[in-house]
Amino acid sequence: MSNDEGQMDAIIHCMTDAFNGHDARACSLLFTPDADFVNVLGMWRKGQDSIERALKGRFDTALINATVKTVDVRIRLITPTVAIAHVLNEIEGMLDENGRKLPLHSELRIRVFLKENERWLVTAFHNTTVRNS
Repeated sequence: MSNDEGQMDAIIHCMTDAFNGHDARACSLLFTPDADFVNVLGMWRKGQDSIERALKGRFDTALINATVKTVDVRIRLITPTVAIAHVLNEIEGMLDENGRKLPLHSELRIRVFLKENERWLVTAFHNTTVRNS
């Protein structure tokens, strides 16, 4: 693993830790100021502040007891300053709109990383539920 890949992998795991701590601020600081964030429900947020507010709202409701486990990380460097990561997670404890606990399920999260001033941050994030067929 290259130094750049190691830095991105560390950010992915920091994001997992922040999610599990329900720390919306810590999560949002891992994004570029103008980042795009699309969650599993298709809600699209732009910018760190909007991402933080959206995450806080979800942590206070559907994700109040949720935890995530990172299962697989695949990083591909596109250019020296742009990379994409596919991250497979298992999420447990998520609630549906009626407050019922959903079963453990997998989600595939795609992150586009941008390197500025020798630091990698997420500039785009998209999440989808993995269907077992």
